[in-house]
Parts: sequence; structure tokens; C-alpha cells
Amino acid sequence: MKSVLTKTIHLQPVDDRRNFLTVCGLENVCNLVQLDKPLNQFIISLLAQLIKTYIKIGSTKKMALIVLLEFINKIDSNLSIDDNKFIDYIISKITNSIL
Repeated sequence: MKSVLTKTIHLQPVDDRRNFLTVCGLENVCNLVQLDKPLNQFIISLLAQLIKTYIKIGSTKKMALIVLLEFINKIDSNLSIDDNKFIDYIISKITNSIL
């Protein structure tokens, strides 16, 4: 997961991280991670927060990690087809384990 997220062009520049997370609906996560850390450290910290944070969408709550992965899968042209399939697999596994 870390290797896929480090390829995400919107998380690479420190200056873009807050804006990208806000656009994803994850602005609350920005206060829980150090956005200015080197990319690998930032991703690990981000993953740690995303798996325990839930976002209210309509009348349901969705794990923040799923919210981010779905958004990345839709907009990030920097990822390979295999990366997109891996993201779909992770989303499916998490969704099925929660239900």
C-alpha cells in the first residue's frame, strides 16, 4: 500500500498534501499527521490515521482509507493498471471485512 501511495502525484509535494486531503474530504486527517515529513514517513503516518478514522458520507460512515483510495483510483493517472487493480482489491477486502 505504501508503495502505491508514494506514486500518487498529489501526495508527493509537501505543499499539495493538505489541499489534496481536503479535496478528498479528509481535512480532519491533516491535523493528525505531519504534512511536512519526508514522503515515506508521511505515508506511514497517514496510513496509521486513515485506518482508524471514519468519514460520514450521507447517513453512513466510511473508513477514511477507503475514501482516499477511491479518490486516488479515479483521478491519479500516474498509477499503473496493476496499481489500480491493487487499490480495488484493498477496497474490496476492507469493505467485505467490515460488513
